[in-house]
Amino acid sequence: MSETLGDRLRRLREKKEWTQKYAATVFGITSGALSNYERGERTPDAEMLKRIAEIYDVSIDYLIGKRSLRESSQYLNESSLDDYIEEIIGREAVLMLQSMDRLDEHERELLIIFLQGLKARRKHFQSKDTGL
Repeated sequence: MSETLGDRLRRLREKKEWTQKYAATVFGITSGALSNYERGERTPDAEMLKRIAEIYDVSIDYLIGKRSLRESSQYLNESSLDDYIEEIIGREAVLMLQSMDRLDEHERELLIIFLQGLKARRKHFQSKDTGL
């Protein structure tokens, strides 16, 4: 199931560790209105989407599901990059990495080797699926 606008709004708010009440104040709306957006019961108008995108530093295309964070023109800032990494590897892996101290050179090499292996595995299975 794909992520809805409400899911993205909630995840972005939680990423900032904001309560609904605080976020609503920042956006200039009631907490009830924000709750309705996050539950998908109401949809913000174009001006509100613009304000939300600016405050969360993401594109409107990302908010409405037209683009991933990676495709979003603003994804290279730190908070959006964190969201992109979480989107790719999942929350559990992000938490695991965050709990570790900085990787030493050998650990970085091992991680690169592992990622290269995953990439080769994906390429292998994609070529089998397409008959190449």
